[in-house]
Amino acid sequence: QAAALDGAGGSILSFNAETTLYNSILWGGIGAVGPELYVDGWDPNLPVDVSYCDVASGQAGVYVGQSSTLNWLAGNLDANPTFEDADGPDDDPNTWDDNDYHLAIGSPCVNAGDPAYIMQWAYEPDIDGELRVQKCVIDIGSDELKISGSPSGDADEDTDVDLSDFMQLQQCCEEAIDWNCLTTYDFDSSCLIDEADLMSFVARFSGPGVRN
Repeated sequence: QAAALDGAGGSILSFNAETTLYNSILWGGIGAVGPELYVDGWDPNLPVDVSYCDVASGQAGVYVGQSSTLNWLAGNLDANPTFEDADGPDDDPNTWDDNDYHLAIGSPCVNAGDPAYIMQWAYEPDIDGELRVQKCVIDIGSDELKISGSPSGDADEDTDVDLSDFMQLQQCCEEAIDWNCLTTYDFDSSCLIDEADLMSFVARFSGPGVRN
């Protein structure tokens, strides 16, 4: 959460500057005008480009001056990023030191970054020093939700791999890249739910009460 001293641009203020906002979360900003992003200046040839960002209220959360240019590009979200504990143990979002801004399981920012993103180094860390891309697509924001364990095929976590898990697998095959699907069914780490994963699932299928 960020507050604007002059009432404008609680999260980001860009004044007469060419700016690129990419793979970022702008959420919880406080400002009378453009609480998340304030774009102003006198040169329309100095645009602000926004892509693969999660911005509260979307473009409505952005103030754009009459002589300024905002390019609202691909991949932007307007969805609560779902942090682990955004207001901390004291339930006060304004005491930032104890707030936990790590992405929680189920966050819409997970696997929602630029699918064309390529790490610049062999090991590119997030804010915790963990591998930047954990599962196929980079997460939006500075934190990458850490993957632990291997795919089990047990989508409903009822300790067996059965028909309900198969029905969820069918749905995953019909969807675009989905973090929950990949962590449950992408047995070969191919970033796709395909025939090879179906065969691996069948090998694990055992019915209620039994799990291989």
